[in-house]
Amino acid sequence: MYTLQNMVIFESLERQKKQKIINFTEHIATIKFNSNKSLLFAAGAQINLERNKANIYVLSAETLKIMNVILSCKILSYHSAGIAHLSLSQDSQHLISISTDQTLCVYDLHS
Repeated sequence: MYTLQNMVIFESLERQKKQKIINFTEHIATIKFNSNKSLLFAAGAQINLERNKANIYVLSAETLKIMNVILSCKILSYHSAGIAHLSLSQDSQHLISISTDQTLCVYDLHS
């Protein structure tokens, strides 16, 4: 799995086939699955002009089954510049984002 500008792409090494899964309206800098692969986090490389913040999109596994269509997703916004890195706590209770605006944010995923 990797990002290419505004796309998240899954690539099967066994089938040697690329499968584009989602188009976003902005460039995606980093992506991360939680430990049981039920949530995908995709972080914006730059600020979203509508919100004036960089976005983190939280997509459920159910949403990911519908190719190229985001029916619903949660958007986390805090950073005033692009997000450089995402990490999850071992218990997947907290998401940590690090931005090029020199801030670190910890999100409680169950609140």
